[in-house]
Amino acid sequence: MKNLLAAIGLIAVIGVIAGVLIGVWVFRNVDARLLLSNQPATVIIPEPLRVSAQVLNNLEIELDTSIKTTVPIDQVITIPIAETLNVMADFDG
Repeated sequence: MKNLLAAIGLIAVIGVIAGVLIGVWVFRNVDARLLLSNQPATVIIPEPLRVSAQVLNNLEIELDTSIKTTVPIDQVITIPIAETLNVMADFDG
């Protein structure tokens, strides 16, 4: 009887350890993802962004030097992004 209780206790301890190990593996390896495409989003870029632009209309000024400037943009712009972005998103569902 004593050996039976010891065996049951050992099996219970092994089961608990196995459950913990499986839980840790699942936590580290299973990733829940919500794939969204073509969804509008408000993006705040915390650092300056290097961009280049082309002027579509002719400018009637003559420049003989390089100009380094900052242009504030206060309008909605669309930027196609050809890579996957990993972002944190909150939504009501």
